[in-house]
Amino acid sequence: MNTSVPDFENPLCREIGQDLFFPEKNQQQEAIYAKSICKKCEHIAPCLEYGLRVEVKGIWGGESTAERARMADSKGIVRERLLTSADFYTQREMIHNE
Repeated sequence: MNTSVPDFENPLCREIGQDLFFPEKNQQQEAIYAKSICKKCEHIAPCLEYGLRVEVKGIWGGESTAERARMADSKGIVRERLLTSADFYTQREMIHNE
């Protein structure tokens, strides 16, 4: 399975800044704000699809890590895990760097 981050053209998250989309557990307001940005983005559907297929942290397609895990489980989606934390940070940087 391909776990590469999709290369969306002009996603709204790139304009805002990456940290907002990777909130800590105690940053509920940031998570709510990030999700509101996703809801306005034209790439929300394929972004969510990626977040459902790949077990990656953060807000993807307007859904949190836990929300996507529940969705994937309910749909019977077997999720691909990124191999290392270094892979995760590489993926995170790729999506937000032009």
